[in-house]
Amino acid sequence: MLHFEITQREKIRLVLFIPLVQEESSSLSDIVEQTYEKYHRPDEVIVVIPLCDKEIFNNSLSSSKDLTNNLYRYGEKVKLSVVAFDERGDLSGVCGVELNSDRLAPLRDELVVHGIRYLVSKNQVVEMSPPGSSFIKPSQDQRTEFIATNRLAQSYSECVFVGFCVLTKIKNITQYKKIYIDTSAINHIVLALINLINRLKESVNYQPKFASFHSYRGLGNLRIPLGEKALILISASSSNNMAKEIYQKWNRLQNEDVITLLSFTESENVLCSLKSSIKKRPDNIERYVKRVDEYFTIEHSEPKSVVIKKIHGEELSKWPFKQLYQSLSHSCNRPKIAGHKEKELTVDLNEIPESLLSKLDDWWDDIINWHIPVTTKYIITDKTDTFLKKYIESLQIHLTVEVIDFEDVINQEFQFANSAAVLLLPVLGSGDKFIAANRDLRLAGHDGLRIFVTFFHLFKGKSALATFEKSLIFGPVFKKYKFFSKYSINVPARIDKSSWLAERHLLQKHEDLINSTELHDRFMSLNDVSKGLEGKIGVNGRLHAEHLSFTRHFAFWNFQYEPASVQPEAVYLTVASILQSARDNFKHSPEDSLESTPHQQAILSPDNFVRYNDPLLQSCLWRAAKGSELDYSYDETLSDEFVAIMERLSRATKEERGEAFPDLLLAVILGRVVLCNTALERLRTIINDLDPSNLNQVTSGIIQIFNLEL
Repeated sequence: MLHFEITQREKIRLVLFIPLVQEESSSLSDIVEQTYEKYHRPDEVIVVIPLCDKEIFNNSLSSSKDLTNNLYRYGEKVKLSVVAFDERGDLSGVCGVELNSDRLAPLRDELVVHGIRYLVSKNQVVEMSPPGSSFIKPSQDQRTEFIATNRLAQSYSECVFVGFCVLTKIKNITQYKKIYIDTSAINHIVLALINLINRLKESVNYQPKFASFHSYRGLGNLRIPLGEKALILISASSSNNMAKEIYQKWNRLQNEDVITLLSFTESENVLCSLKSSIKKRPDNIERYVKRVDEYFTIEHSEPKSVVIKKIHGEELSKWPFKQLYQSLSHSCNRPKIAGHKEKELTVDLNEIPESLLSKLDDWWDDIINWHIPVTTKYIITDKTDTFLKKYIESLQIHLTVEVIDFEDVINQEFQFANSAAVLLLPVLGSGDKFIAANRDLRLAGHDGLRIFVTFFHLFKGKSALATFEKSLIFGPVFKKYKFFSKYSINVPARIDKSSWLAERHLLQKHEDLINSTELHDRFMSLNDVSKGLEGKIGVNGRLHAEHLSFTRHFAFWNFQYEPASVQPEAVYLTVASILQSARDNFKHSPEDSLESTPHQQAILSPDNFVRYNDPLLQSCLWRAAKGSELDYSYDETLSDEFVAIMERLSRATKEERGEAFPDLLLAVILGRVVLCNTALERLRTIINDLDPSNLNQVTSGIIQIFNLEL
């Protein structure tokens, strides 16, 4: 099943596109339930099915109470509409749902545009050329964006959806005996389209021939016999020039005979037009990257090696490290709420020092005095949060406001619907709590100003921050809401496991080996997520019970500190934010950018482990890095550089400077640091030559696991 949202001003509709009801009927109830859990409450749910599956869907609905309950689980304020599409892409109502016929044609067009744009975004269809370069397209045009339509549909549901979208542009597809496409890269879409037609028109066996004419280089060989009806599908064309050339060559073709799936230019025969992110051609083009062969693949560049510099930490001033570096306010590998899944980074409000609390108090007073209007009647918050109690009471001294819990918003009767509401959270991550409350307020009838306030905001990348702010502060009919945060910091959005979860799974796999050793203490510590790491970011190869060493003069902290008083979690947050800034903020400075492109991987230079050679920093670097940023396997020189670092550390396992040796060895075992085969064998030789009497139990245990795993 494909699912996406249609957002138009104040209204949000959730679309469930079910391509084959019969295949999913037995598990449809569970699929709906799991899908609903991924979204905040919409204004309407729209279920879209093929017309041929209408009877099966109705039978499933009448025979399964679970399916009915799950479809209506958002509550009575959320309307449910079920529609079916036919072989022309036209919609009709299903199972007695009242749907105004005047809505069906516009709804069909909205499904196409919003659904295709969702797939373009989800599947990263628009590729950007690397900074300082431009693509040379098959048309020989030069552009820094390329539409890779071969990635548009990557599952059966997505292929059928694109097929449905194509049908909306054609009056009678079965009149076409042959389908020409500009690239074999969209064969899967054409096959899904043909299969869909045969399901929708059971009495017809539609088997057209289809072939690729190989883009611009094959236009001269395209032959459409006189009297033959042919459909031409163009995967993408930035300015629709290919369609224009085809019309000029075969002037007997009609508009609906030539369809361009994606384009940056609007036209009647374009399935979906996209918005270009480039307003003008950049001036700093230094090299050109060709799109070649039938699948428009790219000429790959060698990965670039990035050294972290002070410029990557310029935004750290937005977070109060000076006040927090000694406190236990930063936690790693700990759940935000007891009993929930552990998070890579959290803020513990109970450990905020008085020096910072006074700053929060002053800032909150400024928010009340300057940004919260006297018409405010509501404050929406987490009533169970004791940290917020004094701030709510402070607001109530100035204004008469009703306190509402986030969970109760949807069922609230807003007597003063046009009055302002304040939404308050102490710490904000992705912002889902605010976004969900924003929707619930609209559904519950609140129509006034909304002021969103948080003291600490850990946002996950600049792109996610921009999307969050856009969805939050721009209300209906150009009404603009307000969002305030006292402190903010850029942190990674983690797709793969955190290093500590991966480490825990590894140690669990070898639990028999590590029993009754110091390494088993580490395993138990990682298991007890209720306490977090308690400063043990990585394993210490010198003194296993101690934190990894950290010295003075950390380049990214512009204040003096005593190393012994520093909480290691504050250092990890600093490093994680620096790396994320390197990914986000240097798109026009390629040598400093840690952002990878589809054809050039950015990696952290091994030199970073020399420049930042405190054992704690070495551990933080590999644990905060993403997936392939430490993959040196393609380059023997870089692999050897990392092994040389490991060799120096291995000779100092009884000294402070060698503490991180077993921790970096863990990085290799877990596949976070990837070496070429020759370098890996050299590392194995170095390990085998170590004197066991110089190794503590932690290092010895990790070496044993290394030999078993690699």
